[in-house]
Amino acid sequence: MKNIVLLILSSLFYFSLFSQYYKIPDWAENLPQSSNYFIYSIGISDPRIKDTELAESIAIQRALCFAVIASKSDVLLISDYFEKKSEEYRWIIMKDNVEELSKIIASGYVDKNNYTVIDKFTNENDEVFVLLKYVHDNSKTPNFFVEAEYYRKEFEVSNTRALESVKNIILKSKWKSSEMKDTLRSSYELVIWNNDITVKNNFNNKTVTSPGFSYEYFSTIPENFEPSLYTGNGSVKKGIWIGYLETMMQSFVIASKNFQSKFASVSDDYKVSRNDGIYETSTESLSRSVSRNNLSFEYAGFGINENRIYTRTYLYGQRPAYKTYEAIQAEQDSLNNSKTNKCFLKRIFKKKR
Repeated sequence: MKNIVLLILSSLFYFSLFSQYYKIPDWAENLPQSSNYFIYSIGISDPRIKDTELAESIAIQRALCFAVIASKSDVLLISDYFEKKSEEYRWIIMKDNVEELSKIIASGYVDKNNYTVIDKFTNENDEVFVLLKYVHDNSKTPNFFVEAEYYRKEFEVSNTRALESVKNIILKSKWKSSEMKDTLRSSYELVIWNNDITVKNNFNNKTVTSPGFSYEYFSTIPENFEPSLYTGNGSVKKGIWIGYLETMMQSFVIASKNFQSKFASVSDDYKVSRNDGIYETSTESLSRSVSRNNLSFEYAGFGINENRIYTRTYLYGQRPAYKTYEAIQAEQDSLNNSKTNKCFLKRIFKKKR
């Protein structure tokens, strides 16, 4: 038994030395500025789809979904925060439960003439990234319909202080174009239970499967980055698309909640009698936030740090100024070179590398 354990550990260590790191496109960090007439959005396929044409079609369809959502969408949200504080045998016990449910509904007109794939990138993990420019036309009857749902619940199990988390994300679209014989339908459902991930993916009436391996990606964001620059983050260990979808839905929910919402709370104090005649005190409170907003968004890009994706998504017109890390590094190098040139002695006695 000991030899088997040593063999397994040795194998894991051996394969970790040759772990593959995958890239994302350089243009993903900072997208061009959107306007009242056109929107830039990103679409990403699932990893390791060998049919390159299918992978690109999936990426374009997803980019169109986000473009239509950004144009104008109804964001519905209900959020509950439940807190219980009790005194049991002189111990203070607190339990928190958070539950959120959001639905996004959007529609627009899409044909082959009002969107363009500006750039495309495929990494060694067979993930296709497309940068799409969509020109929206509100004068025409919508033929592209998008529905998205985001459910999140975090709760404690008994008094173990262990936090359980479940997320359920659904993205559906229907595209009826005069250039196509049938309506192009896509549906994607993602369930995350703690660290377990389940996916159901259907595109154009076909089930699409992707290996459930764990992947590693090169970091494009430095270690000393500022998290407040980003609106959402998530793990990409199961592929960029899963992390991107999760963080985008987070960003939509947060933006709607901060834009306008109604808030109410209620609390109650009571005592519970134990068998030994001693009373325990308990306080419970429920806070609920409800919102329904019609919003437009702008996508600014994303980056990777420590195998987590960090996205920047804003309400339209609220995108802040941003410098790419390449530009910041170039400025720093220029400043360092300037200081070196000014110091005559440093230039003379500088050690050769």
